[in-house]
Amino acid sequence: MDNTINFLLGCLGGLLPDLLRIIRNRYEVNLPAYFKNFNFWLGFVLLVLVGGVTAWILKPEQVKDAIIYGYASPAILSQLAASASPTP
Repeated sequence: MDNTINFLLGCLGGLLPDLLRIIRNRYEVNLPAYFKNFNFWLGFVLLVLVGGVTAWILKPEQVKDAIIYGYASPAILSQLAASASPTP
């Protein structure tokens, strides 16, 4: 597959963790406070780009592999960051 396609599919995979979280909370009346936070959107964009770059670097042969690479790398990074952040 083309590198551009790999990158875009990886970005799609990078979107999935947050997209699934949004879908899970779709019946909530109020939007979560983090949607109004610049840091959330910055992290969101960076994790999507990490998914795209990972798929671009690993050069998967199939579409599902590119999406899986894009999904896995930001999910792992965000979980590591969440576990490393200090608790009050």
